Amino acid sequence: MSDAKFMVITVADPGTMSATEVNDQLGQALTDLKANSEVLTARWGRIGTGENVGKIIAFQSYASMADIESGYEAFSNSSAYANFLNKATVSKRGILSLHAIDTPAVPGDNAKYVVMVRFQSAEPMTEQAGHAAKVFVENGGLSARYGTIMTGGYIGHRLLGVIYPSMAAIEAAYDAVQADSVYQETLPKLELGMRNIVRLLG
Repeated sequence: MSDAKFMVITVADPGTMSATEVNDQLGQALTDLKANSEVLTARWGRIGTGENVGKIIAFQSYASMADIESGYEAFSNSSAYANFLNKATVSKRGILSLHAIDTPAVPGDNAKYVVMVRFQSAEPMTEQAGHAAKVFVENGGLSARYGTIMTGGYIGHRLLGVIYPSMAAIEAAYDAVQADSVYQETLPKLELGMRNIVRLLG
């Protein structure tokens, strides 16, 4: 895993843009971002469940807040990003402060889905989240990130994201975690707010 400390998550309504337009404009915008900033990773996809179904979601990880600033500057100089914003409408953007969890990523890049879980808890729950993430990855997941939301409408909430290669892998991972005693002991200590599936497209 990279030394990422922060993740920027943006949700946008594509409006009347076709799937091809979104792919071309946002794909090029992220290419521009990677070439002209200190971003560590950058992905995007379409939300498949929940109240924001059909909207576009983008994820970028950074090592510092200064690097996030370099990302904003890169986007401001990207004509592809400007073209995307001419038709799409950004509805949410937040910064996630990432917590270190000992969950090695599976080598390769056949990522197709992200399952995002948002919850509230009095404590950071880093150990418990790391344990759950390890169960997910050992039973079909590819990698996981966990953090606390710093900005936006859910400040202080926790967010766990796990990447998977298929829907079948998601099913296998959740079957496994339902049988895990630590996971079951943790559930009463938190208030689940959201669980959504994102189809990664770039």
